[in-house]
Amino acid sequence: VYTSMAAKLFKIYSISLSKRPLLTKALTAGSILGFSDALVQITSEPSWKYKRTILMYIYGALVVAPLGHYWFNLLDRLLPIAASSQIRVFPKYLTKVLVDQTLMAPIYVSTFMATRAFYDGYSLPQTVALLKKDFWPIYLRSLSVWPISQLFNFYFIPLQYRVLFLNLTSFCWSTYLAWFTSKIESVPSSGYYESAK
Repeated sequence: VYTSMAAKLFKIYSISLSKRPLLTKALTAGSILGFSDALVQITSEPSWKYKRTILMYIYGALVVAPLGHYWFNLLDRLLPIAASSQIRVFPKYLTKVLVDQTLMAPIYVSTFMATRAFYDGYSLPQTVALLKKDFWPIYLRSLSVWPISQLFNFYFIPLQYRVLFLNLTSFCWSTYLAWFTSKIESVPSSGYYESAK
């Protein structure tokens, strides 16, 4: 029953994706990141701040989805991979991951941090100070997960579904962080930002 329902939902998603790709990705990214934020709060924080969840929905819809949509399309145009032996062209996939993690990952991390700082009431100078202090530790921590995830994404996932895979991976990462940080009292308050990418 659940398999059949999932197949129907995926079919509806695919049809919507073919007709309105950016809108579909925006609504999906917003929903996944909003739900992820709500789950993180419910499982690891004293109370649920619904305004933060709404902000994360907006961030997913207006930042993550458009960036992912245009970035993945651009990568495929700049670094095309012919339909040949997957093993023979594997180094090209590694090049894609390197470019992605060098150019786009820092943008995801910094925009996520800035979005959370905005919610927390930080001024512009405070946000800049936060980025200077926490960006590199968070970005380096993210490299333990995202290069492998993106290699799988580029290697196995069709172009039109890559933003969806990106969002689902982000959801799992955020959920793990919520569980992990609830076990360790000494984790810095900025640790949540690691769910950015």
